[in-house]
Amino acid sequence: MRQRFNIIAVKAPSAESGTSEPSKGIWKNTALHSHFDTFYSDRYLTTLHLKDLHNWLAGTPYEHIIVLVNTEKYGGGGILNSYNLSMAHNDYFKPVVVHEFGHSFAGLGDEYAYEKETINMYPTDVEPWEPNLTTLVDFHGKWENLINKKTPIPTPQPADLDKPNARRDK
Repeated sequence: MRQRFNIIAVKAPSAESGTSEPSKGIWKNTALHSHFDTFYSDRYLTTLHLKDLHNWLAGTPYEHIIVLVNTEKYGGGGILNSYNLSMAHNDYFKPVVVHEFGHSFAGLGDEYAYEKETINMYPTDVEPWEPNLTTLVDFHGKWENLINKKTPIPTPQPADLDKPNARRDK
């Protein structure tokens, strides 16, 4: 399907390189004023300056926006029907761009939790609106028919994900 996609790059130079990290008292003067620490998460990278974002894109046709931030620190963020940001100088750059694209373009929810987060992020009596998640309240209406009948529900996590320092973002 590659021939159905057009990619256009827009360069937005900043006065300073990098991105802000408010929890560390680091503030950078960048084109979009991007920052980590959204919702108190040290890896959640966003911007609140949407007017600046759209001004940089003025005159450029687009349906979706992917912002690459000049930082090595691991992180990203995806806002449904709006944009996603990702670090550009990290070994996990490509999978994070794809991951955040899933949030911003398709409304997919995270299927994991980190050490500081609770695994039960959703009330157990309501079906999540995200198409890839279920609490089994209305599993028949989602994607139950796509799963092999022999697959146990709920499906156990692979053993390596139960280890305390396992990476769940790959």
